[in-house]
Amino acid sequence: MNKFWDVIKNNLTTVKHISVIGIADVAGTAISSIFWLYLASIMTADGYGIVHYYIAIANIASTIALMGSENTLRVYLPKGVKIQSTAYAIVFLSSGVTCLVLFLVYSKVEIIILTLSFVISNLAIADTLGRKEFTVYSKFFILQKILLVIFAIVLYYLLGMNGVILGLAISFVPYIYQTIRGFSDSKICFSLIKERLAFFLTSFVHTFTGVARGQVDKLIIAPMLGFELLGNYSFALQVVAILMIFPNIIYKYTVPTDSSGKSTTTVKKVTVLISVIISVMGATLSPIAISTLFPKYVLATQAMQILSFHTIPATIGLMINSKFLGMERNRIVLIGTILSLSINVGGVIVLGPILGIIGTSIAFVLSSTANCIYLIVMNNKMKSDQSASVIS
Repeated sequence: MNKFWDVIKNNLTTVKHISVIGIADVAGTAISSIFWLYLASIMTADGYGIVHYYIAIANIASTIALMGSENTLRVYLPKGVKIQSTAYAIVFLSSGVTCLVLFLVYSKVEIIILTLSFVISNLAIADTLGRKEFTVYSKFFILQKILLVIFAIVLYYLLGMNGVILGLAISFVPYIYQTIRGFSDSKICFSLIKERLAFFLTSFVHTFTGVARGQVDKLIIAPMLGFELLGNYSFALQVVAILMIFPNIIYKYTVPTDSSGKSTTTVKKVTVLISVIISVMGATLSPIAISTLFPKYVLATQAMQILSFHTIPATIGLMINSKFLGMERNRIVLIGTILSLSINVGGVIVLGPILGIIGTSIAFVLSSTANCIYLIVMNNKMKSDQSASVIS
């Protein structure tokens, strides 16, 4: 009887934690999505493409500066390892070098400021989720989205496209508090990193390839196919981000939970089922909505009929990734991400000039599908090896 009530209690706790993250992610992403859709309605497609081009540069640069610290914090904080200050010190040193390179290459202060903002916010979010402080995460997440709308819109009308970049950067300022807290809660001890260097470096390559997968295509599309096509493609990806809200909510919950050794199997199965429904609805309804509400982005309707199906393999991949990260088997995750990146980049280069936005969309879905298939194979192999060891 006591075991029964323990199960009920654990399930209620799971629902509570997911609900806290979910409410914040739904509300925050809704605010953010409405902002980007509003911005698309008042900007030309090529202007929208330029903004996302700059954001892609800052995303990749910040990922290099972060050096995989996000996954390291999410995995080791639940295990009681006080690694924050050490990780932060390394990241801030690498950020200085990264920003110097950005200045020499682009000479745009806005990109540098945005890069630093991405670094600080990612550290703070990883720290908060690693501590399982889901309520704190939710409050800061929603606050950042509200500040984004206020500052980015005001600065857009004052400074144009550069104002959007600055407004986005300023919206992350509250996360500075979380970063300072991480420093105060732990001491710098490089031996903590040395003992976990393989995981730290593998996490860096994994995170970089993951971000590169979502951003490098934009850096290729802009010079090869033009900012107008990039604007339509980025607009379609914004809609895809809306479709991925629910799977991403679950992922933020399952990574620290899997790392703690608790089962999340039921939650993951339900998530995959829901992703199938979301995918079908996206492919059916989003093209109609886009052509009606955003006629300037008519090319995006073609992309959405393809990109909506990214939701299914991407969700399955996230659920398996969570399991492997919790087991510190991040090399498997890394190989899948590299495979995905390679197919996406190769697909954009080959299919983009031939099929335009349809080709870039096909490449995107193929890349997530390849990653999903690889992870399923590796997960089944691991189960088979475990069964064989038990029998022997």
